[in-house]
Amino acid sequence: MPVKRLAFCKLLKSQYVPYYAYPRFRPSEATEFYQFGKIERFRKLTGIVPREEMAVIKPSLQIKTWERFMKMGNIPDATIVISSEVTDYLAIQAAALLNWRWINLFPNSDWRWFIPSHTVKEFNREASFIFIRSILPDKAQAVNILDLINKHPRALKVLVVGGMQGIDYTDTYLHIPVHMAFHIEGTREKLPPAIRVSSSVEVEHANPALTLNWSKELASLKVLRKDD
Repeated sequence: MPVKRLAFCKLLKSQYVPYYAYPRFRPSEATEFYQFGKIERFRKLTGIVPREEMAVIKPSLQIKTWERFMKMGNIPDATIVISSEVTDYLAIQAAALLNWRWINLFPNSDWRWFIPSHTVKEFNREASFIFIRSILPDKAQAVNILDLINKHPRALKVLVVGGMQGIDYTDTYLHIPVHMAFHIEGTREKLPPAIRVSSSVEVEHANPALTLNWSKELASLKVLRKDD
């Protein structure tokens, strides 16, 4: 029996997720409603041979990844980050949409929302999804966030960041591998009429230069058939 919107909002409320995260449309409609922004992160890497790299995730790749998340047939042990500026308003909405879709794909999954100040004493190897919200550009939060990530070793972890791009945050404060990132600039319906919105539909051949290989880790997701 699918979890309907109202029932899901009640579940979010029971975990003290703020009301502005409650879904206003179906998860599959997110790519039509949100304007994803290009993610760029310049890195200087030290080592025997110092080098520089630019991590780039185009909006078109973010859209394709979102569509894969709508159809995934298994739960990867992965970390993704969703961000929006100047607040987490759109990022937390997007995270809730993923949550809603995933509990319908995996009805018996164990999922929970946290804030950085939460303290978890024991490891939870049964958790399917965890969402860590209200992440701000604040170094003091990093230790607790890392603890929450480490205490849920098999979960798909979603970090919700407000105030800066998610990859900038994880590189600066957490220094952990991130499998995929989404950055939401705004909503298409609220853009001024004079601004033309265009999104690429071409197939992306290049992999983003992230700390883990996206094509190996998340592109291997089992995708449900259309009739599933």
